[in-house]
Amino acid sequence: MGFETITFKDLERIGLNKRFDKRYIMLTFDDGYQDNYDLLLPLLEKYQFKATIYVVTGENHNRWDHAVLDNPDKRFELLDIDSLKKLAQSPLIEIGGHTLTHPRLNQLTEDQQREEIISNKERLEEIINQPVTTFAYPYGDHNEVSKKIVSEAGYQYTVATNSGPKAIHEDLNQIRRIAIFPKTDTFGLWRKIRGNYTFRKK
Repeated sequence: MGFETITFKDLERIGLNKRFDKRYIMLTFDDGYQDNYDLLLPLLEKYQFKATIYVVTGENHNRWDHAVLDNPDKRFELLDIDSLKKLAQSPLIEIGGHTLTHPRLNQLTEDQQREEIISNKERLEEIINQPVTTFAYPYGDHNEVSKKIVSEAGYQYTVATNSGPKAIHEDLNQIRRIAIFPKTDTFGLWRKIRGNYTFRKK
């Protein structure tokens, strides 16, 4: 379909006003699982696609899903430090923040949100020795306090899930994303990426 994959660092270089010059698409992956290094990176290298990976730094596995008593998910390991460093060194990967422990930010106090967001950013920048300029709200959940903190922390682009304006430039602290799930078939993928899904979706 003629897409060129870009990261948010690329978007900053291209400029929002030039984003329609080509068919750009952004691939984002939340949480920072170990398979992002073991499986995703080789696929990105094979197809020369770029991606942004949002990384949790205060856990070693998906405790937020695995420790749910009524319907626990499988345990998946998060990136170890060496793998995270190697991902950050790839020209195909941008690393973003995703909190310390993957909480629902809109259920936390301002001080708790600040700790989750800022400590995560500081830890990531310490590990990868690069500025981290994009952030993803866990579950997409946030409030006006969350948006204030990410802005104060120096994040230039912050992504949600289904919330936020339909046009990216209208609120860079609440960028809407289109989710792709394991059950998404080829037609569903085509429908979601052809260009008008967000505007047609009910």
